[in-house]
Amino acid sequence: MFDIDKYLKKQKKYKHFDYRLANRRLFDEMKQESAVSSFRFLPYIRREFLTYRFNGKKIKKKPRNITLASHGASLVYKVYAEKLKIIYEHRIEGTLISEAATAYRSSTKTIKRSNIHAAKEVFDFISNQDVAYVIKGDFKAFFDTLNHRYLKRSLQKLFNVDHLPDDWYAVLKSLTKYEYINFEELNQLTANLSKSNEPAYFRNRKQFSKFYKKNSEKFHLNKVGIPQGTSLSALLANVYMMEFDFAISTLVQKYGGIFRRYSDDFVIVLSGKSLTLQDAKNIKDLVIHKSSDMLSLTVEKSKTDFYIFSNAHLFSLDGRSAMMDYLGFRFTGDEVFLREKSIYKFAYRGNHAIDFLIRDFNDKKMAKLSEEEIDLKSFKKPVFDEHKNIIGWIAASEYHNNVRRKQIKLVKRKLKGKIKFRISTNHKKKYLSEKPAKRTFINYVNRAQKILEDGAPNYSVLVLKQARRRVVKHQKRYHKGISNKSTE
Repeated sequence: MFDIDKYLKKQKKYKHFDYRLANRRLFDEMKQESAVSSFRFLPYIRREFLTYRFNGKKIKKKPRNITLASHGASLVYKVYAEKLKIIYEHRIEGTLISEAATAYRSSTKTIKRSNIHAAKEVFDFISNQDVAYVIKGDFKAFFDTLNHRYLKRSLQKLFNVDHLPDDWYAVLKSLTKYEYINFEELNQLTANLSKSNEPAYFRNRKQFSKFYKKNSEKFHLNKVGIPQGTSLSALLANVYMMEFDFAISTLVQKYGGIFRRYSDDFVIVLSGKSLTLQDAKNIKDLVIHKSSDMLSLTVEKSKTDFYIFSNAHLFSLDGRSAMMDYLGFRFTGDEVFLREKSIYKFAYRGNHAIDFLIRDFNDKKMAKLSEEEIDLKSFKKPVFDEHKNIIGWIAASEYHNNVRRKQIKLVKRKLKGKIKFRISTNHKKKYLSEKPAKRTFINYVNRAQKILEDGAPNYSVLVLKQARRRVVKHQKRYHKGISNKSTE
């Protein structure tokens, strides 16, 4: 059951056209379907972020759009996501679809669902074959290219109706035919209207309406796809894929194989006992064509991987040893590792955290000085090599000196007032400790290690060993930093 009080406490903090919800008034109004069908959904705010992908050799920058719904709309989507989840789960219970769709679903007493469990199921199935053919691909720009008519039809079929109820129609329309404004343009246009620290761009809808009329050309109409970040989007995507999931699962089952889809990633494993290599290639081509013909989605043939599993190893079509990247893990046929990107992110964030911890350690030592002595202190800045190792020190500018003096004085006040150093404590938990504290990468890796090696699979699980190696590197870097006498 949806807990509105818990939702209100844990609302995400971001600036939008409306304020964060202060009470349950909107939730109570939504009990009347007419209130939802007449609800005025505000435009979205679209912002571009750069994500960094590491393939083991080089880092690639990739732009990614985040589309933010208003706070009021977010509650509507959350409530309707809970409703849709019940209907969807009831409809697919006991069918091949329930086995195929592994993302955005809750665990049950008998079935555990997460990316780790989904990956383990596939790795176990492959490793239990003598010979297998593995097809792994993804749908290009998945959420951004969902066909609106097909989505509406899929929802009607799920509800077993010819026309959607008014409230559902309004909610679906708000996720398909929505307007959005770019974040940078919005900030420029509102620079003199609201302060940067204000929790909303406008105090009320009347103010927003005036702004919208004056700047209507800056708002863009979405024509295809749905925003990825809302509570309802993920479930709608699963509804969109229902017929496809059933069709491919039925086909693959005939050959003693499995089809699994985790959001836009899918994998097909076919038993080598049931079909030939050419048969498997034909199935790969069929999936690519069916995704286009049925779903209006693109599976790029050149980016769809094909592996042969034999003698407990994965091979590419040209006979070379291969490694399958799936749901955050790399699988060779006889070993499972964390993917390079996960280790890179942990190392990258860890290096920044350790820089902070080294500075914090030195600040605590210098906080013993008097205020006058701190004001006379000059500092040095570290010089790093390409691997983030300190290779020397240079004199800091006066601006940097002043910043550092302020930081040390702040530490001095904290020590005097016996105030906890929460950031330092969290950094040590996350990047220097091998103990699995909550909400840390090491905790996730420990959980992955236990789940993946459960049942004594035919492969070795090396994820924890990988992560511990990185923690040791963090520890060495930290101890080297705090023992370096030339640091300041």
